[in-house]
Amino acid sequence: MVNPFYFARKALYRNIAAFAPVMHGRILDVGCGSKPYQELFGATEYIGLEIEGSVSKDADYLYAGKVFPFNDEDFDSVFSSQTLEHVF
Repeated sequence: MVNPFYFARKALYRNIAAFAPVMHGRILDVGCGSKPYQELFGATEYIGLEIEGSVSKDADYLYAGKVFPFNDEDFDSVFSSQTLEHVF
């Protein structure tokens, strides 16, 4: 039996891989989880951000869910995937 999410995740990965080369420099991954797409980016630095209480062990920073703990100019690119469906 095939995992029912296999085809959706394969297509998502393929599309992120196609888009990743335009992102550069210091990248912020909002809702990073286990950082499954980090290898696709040629970032000088890849920072993972998760909400407090997350089970992610790979996040570099945690935040309360209202204001990111960074200045606007701290990152060259921002990436977020499979996150908005969790936002109220």
